[in-house]
Amino acid sequence: MSTTQGVFSESVLNALRVKMAENLLDSRVKLQFQPRANALKTLAKATTASFTPLNAREKDYDVELEWINVCSNGVESFTSCSFGGDKASTNIKKYSLTYDKMRPFTIDEADFTNNDFDFAEVMAKLMLKADVELLEDFAKYFISILNANVGSDAYTTGAYYCAGDTYIPANAWTANLMPYLMMMSQLNQFNNPILLDDGLLYQAFLAANFNAGNDNGKGAQAMFQGMNIDFDLINPVAVNGNILTDYLIETGSLAWANKVYHAEGTPTINQDGIIKFSQPTKFGDILPLKYDVAMKPSCSTNNLTKYDVSVRLKADIFVNPTGCTETNTGILALNCGVCQGQ
Repeated sequence: MSTTQGVFSESVLNALRVKMAENLLDSRVKLQFQPRANALKTLAKATTASFTPLNAREKDYDVELEWINVCSNGVESFTSCSFGGDKASTNIKKYSLTYDKMRPFTIDEADFTNNDFDFAEVMAKLMLKADVELLEDFAKYFISILNANVGSDAYTTGAYYCAGDTYIPANAWTANLMPYLMMMSQLNQFNNPILLDDGLLYQAFLAANFNAGNDNGKGAQAMFQGMNIDFDLINPVAVNGNILTDYLIETGSLAWANKVYHAEGTPTINQDGIIKFSQPTKFGDILPLKYDVAMKPSCSTNNLTKYDVSVRLKADIFVNPTGCTETNTGILALNCGVCQGQ
């Protein structure tokens, strides 16, 4: 039996981190802590803007983002001794972070005096669970941001064009759709597009890979390899319900920012005895977020300690505010269905 008494120190925090790492190395335990948040990988790929956290004195804002835009008025007739023209522009804008969620839990050392599991192990699992749930919730928030910022399709002569939107019949979601999406990307000036698929193409993608050993399979696989594709079978459906939608996203059209208030490493304790520190997500391969952790200790049975814990994520997702055209947001929705209103 092991309990942790007294002040929550750096050594205790290190022990907690070691336990979290051990849990993720144990293949049986790791299965319990796999975030279903693949959409955030798309967000990471699409982000090219840089951001700087602002100090506490700028109370209305949390971060400053810098975007680079290369817009043009096109070519023109030659004029002797005429030089210069459009310049690349950088746009710096201050933002507040509106996504502010927490995952609270309570853990009591007294519960482990006659328990096969020790405090540190259970604490580590609770922290991992908070990490997973916050990531998954942020992934759903990302889908809502995409929905709110869908642009207008410039491929107006396309077979699936519908009054600025795109509607693709259910039977057309095969490998043969990929050339259409590649052409659609070009005509919408997407130079490095990412397709976020909610499952509409997933079975066709798997079949193409499984059948890659025969001639027909090789062709289908090659078509899928022509575009960067991410699959998230959970979060788009969770947000959109029965409306099946994929997203075509241009790299550079999105940015994300994250802010923590407490230092990473040695915990600090305020005058109320609340213990505070920050730590990075254990799933940085999805999105390298950081969390603020606050722990309020109180006396429990046999003078052991109970901790009320809050794991907080403050972050946000932004769409490039200064694109070259107002209708080209760098985000297009691909709806499964038939055009009704054109």
